[in-house]
Amino acid sequence: MRKGIIIDTGVLVAFLMPNDKFHQWAVSSLTNIQYPVLTCEAVITEVCFLLQRVHGVSQTIDTH
Repeated sequence: MRKGIIIDTGVLVAFLMPNDKFHQWAVSSLTNIQYPVLTCEAVITEVCFLLQRVHGVSQTIDTH
């Protein structure tokens, strides 16, 4: 059986945000992984949502 590492939202957010208190841990942990890294669309969506909120980016849809 082939091993894999499942990555959840917190690890990806920490990896992508240099000012996150777990950033260095996430970078060193993901750099040293030798197994395939797995995640899902829901995690990617949540990461995008959280990063969008952190950076104050907002998208307004004008329906008029």
